[in-house]
Amino acid sequence: MRSLDTSILVALLAVILINLCYAKPLQNEPSQIDAILGRSKRCADYNEGHNSEEATANPRYRRRPADMDPRDVNCDGTSDSGFVSSRQFRSISNHIREEEGCEYYVYDAQPKNPNIQDWTIGYGFSMARRSTFKRLLPEVNYNDVRRGRTPITQEQADRLFINDLPSFITTARDLFTNFDVLRLDVKTALVDGVYRGEHVSTHRTVSLINQGRWAEASVEYIDRDDYRDAESNGISGIRDRMDRNAATMRQYGEDLENGKFVEDGETC
Repeated sequence: MRSLDTSILVALLAVILINLCYAKPLQNEPSQIDAILGRSKRCADYNEGHNSEEATANPRYRRRPADMDPRDVNCDGTSDSGFVSSRQFRSISNHIREEEGCEYYVYDAQPKNPNIQDWTIGYGFSMARRSTFKRLLPEVNYNDVRRGRTPITQEQADRLFINDLPSFITTARDLFTNFDVLRLDVKTALVDGVYRGEHVSTHRTVSLINQGRWAEASVEYIDRDDYRDAESNGISGIRDRMDRNAATMRQYGEDLENGKFVEDGETC
């Protein structure tokens, strides 16, 4: 009996020694804490160069909103959600969802326009983007949805929308040179316009905004055929939506002239 106990003990010791020999040395692997500390050090180095007297005095240098979760932000004040904080991303997302509304069955977004059949679903997702639809919703039969036989669910509409929104935010950032330092309500209005296809690099509105001529930009923005023809094309709500965006531009220009850079705790 004693020899059996000894054999078991020897076997256990052998297993332990084998594991110790072949185990990956933990000291060579950076821990999650080390990664966080390294990130904090990099951000501290970055911030040191951006907290000079000039930077703190000039609101245009204040890139990172005070409420931004440091886990969601890169050192330059951007996040993985399209160069805005997670809070800002949620705010912009909620605004566009509310403006767009959500449709589970396909519909024509311009029902009275004889020149266009704009088949749309969810939060303004164009059914012309067949490959994207099939990639994001592989469990759904595209043809059945396109022909109005089958609806999509709320979760599927969210999937289409969340896939698209970061690219629209990035496009807005590319179009508008000062996008990073704009107030949240202005960012939201600009992304909303990009989402609807209203802003492209060749438009005068974009040029005026980049020159800081906000009052003129607010007028130029609604000087377009789809605004004028909205009611006849069966999309009268677009006028109200664009009027709200124009009002945001105009108000921001007035605030800049009056030296007002911060509102509701949001840093420019």
